[in-house]
Amino acid sequence: MPSRATNNNQPFPLRRFYLPVSIALYILAFPGLVPGTGLLAFCALVPALLWLEQARPVHAAIFGFAFGALTYTGITYWLIPYHLAALGLSIGLAAFWFAALFFILALLLSSRRWILALAVPIVWTAVEIGRSSGFLGFPYGTLPYALYRYDLALRLASVGGVVTVGLVIVSANLGFYLSTRRFLIQNSSAGISAPAGKRRWLQALPASIGALVMLVVAIAGYPRPTDAVTRGDPSMAPANGIFRVALIQPNIRKAQKTPADYASAIAILTDLSERALGGSPGLVAWHETAVVPPLEWHLRHRPDRAIYEPLAVLKTFLGDYPVPLLIGNGWADPNGLDRTVGGNATVLYERGIAKNYYIKMRLVPFSEYFPYEKTFPGLARWLVYNFGYFWIPGTEHVLFRVAGMSFATPICFEDSFGEHVADFDEPDFFIVQTNDAWAKSAAMQEQHLSMSAFRAAETGTVVLRVANTGSTAALAPNGSVVAVLPPFETDILLADIRKGTGSHTLYERGGRHIESVIWLSGLALGILACFRAFMIRARRRAIVSD
Repeated sequence: MPSRATNNNQPFPLRRFYLPVSIALYILAFPGLVPGTGLLAFCALVPALLWLEQARPVHAAIFGFAFGALTYTGITYWLIPYHLAALGLSIGLAAFWFAALFFILALLLSSRRWILALAVPIVWTAVEIGRSSGFLGFPYGTLPYALYRYDLALRLASVGGVVTVGLVIVSANLGFYLSTRRFLIQNSSAGISAPAGKRRWLQALPASIGALVMLVVAIAGYPRPTDAVTRGDPSMAPANGIFRVALIQPNIRKAQKTPADYASAIAILTDLSERALGGSPGLVAWHETAVVPPLEWHLRHRPDRAIYEPLAVLKTFLGDYPVPLLIGNGWADPNGLDRTVGGNATVLYERGIAKNYYIKMRLVPFSEYFPYEKTFPGLARWLVYNFGYFWIPGTEHVLFRVAGMSFATPICFEDSFGEHVADFDEPDFFIVQTNDAWAKSAAMQEQHLSMSAFRAAETGTVVLRVANTGSTAALAPNGSVVAVLPPFETDILLADIRKGTGSHTLYERGGRHIESVIWLSGLALGILACFRAFMIRARRRAIVSD
């Protein structure tokens, strides 16, 4: 590749607009301020790559910081109703990762070596893995989720996980970039001619490959629904071989903070559950923290009469209810005296008896979990004051069993992590419990839904979602959205699951380890790029000193 142009020989016109255009395309690829156009992900990075080729690494890091901050303001603006600090954290994390990414990419793209340019997809994907992992992992806004509606993206995820989709997206962007840069250079005032013997079709080949990938994904379209899960008809009992689940969407807009709030929410949920019995379900499911106070703990210790009374009403309802009922509930050990610590749990009740429970393992950083409480006590106190007490993470992947069917219940944020969901031991289906009412955003709900679509494809398993205000949905094992309730409406979704339709995907058999390979490869390439730049600078200094 030619070296970067000087200021007096500028082959890239209007370069100052490249990053703003790239930021806009990146944001528009996701559901947000406007309906997402996922195919834009295949070209959103091209202007940024063109800009980076001529950027000094330090400048690239500064502008990468701004790129991350602006894109995540546009994608995760729905964090504002929760707390401005939450949006600030999202922006800060993205800014940090994009600053590091742009620094490395500037080193790679300013090189004459084609092999370093071909490392761009690996490095970019490795950074997306990094910012989706660990305590601060936040996968929202990573490129693959822009394509959750597309069949080929979901099929690829069933082989190597969502990271392989990201690798293909960035590779297509690289193809468009390579051809575009050659075209711009040849048509600049500098008039740099193509190397002797090269044909124009060779220059267009990278873009042709990128366009072909984009076209094939578009033509393949959306995944076809399967009979593994269908929307149930409330006027008809489920057929033989069908297990029906009723998903309750109560649309409770007000946050539950007082005993009156608890009583109101319980009244709405129990009324809807009574109505759901008309559809003959084998299981009824409520959303995450549908009941905020730890039910069994309060019923045993009774520290507050105002809280105890609505919970006692609920316990009576559960005892009389003829169908197993899955509720989201704050959890504290009924045998413990201290209620101030506990977990975000889902509890399965049958005739008023808590048969089993699962405690959320992957907690939202800072608002639900902060492992550095003793190191930063002041920050911990501020977090508790603004977001409430911290949960204790669960330690065990739990399977529930009802009527010969097994299911697992990832809670809210947990469906953002493919490996965590795949670690459940081959359930017949998943129920993702969530409560995204705080965001007051249908776009946020769709972004969260996209996570579940990829988890269904990666595991080859039916995924049901039960949410307070949305998205309550049923997804087939191929990731297709079979049915979804309108956001911010009170309703019941009946999902009919055909028994014995699950499959063991290549992702589960070993494809999940591709993520580790990409991460380590990207890290090695980043280190080598920095080392190479250091050696080049050292040689130049030696020449100057001589």
